[in-house]
Amino acid sequence: GVTLIARAFKDYTIQDLRGLSDDIKAEHKNVAMVFAAQNGEKVTFLVSLTDDLLDKGYHAGKMIKQIAAAAGGGGGGKADMAQAGAKDPSKIKDAFAVAESLL
Repeated sequence: GVTLIARAFKDYTIQDLRGLSDDIKAEHKNVAMVFAAQNGEKVTFLVSLTDDLLDKGYHAGKMIKQIAAAAGGGGGGKADMAQAGAKDPSKIKDAFAVAESLL
């Protein structure tokens, strides 16, 4: 019953990703978002969860560690939102596959 939105963007900032996440959270339930912003050879990941998923035991900070590791990175954060950096843009799809397996 959880919808995963996994999307990669070029030349987006972390603020852009957070704004997109906030817009989706305002209108939807049961959504896990995993966004990747590629800027040159760097990748920033954002995991954001709607509040109802927190009640089900999901934790963005724990998820992001495994997701970013798939692309050679690391990070952390709170239960509802977390971010991480990574060094290998070619591994974004691998990171999305990890996100899918976690749900």
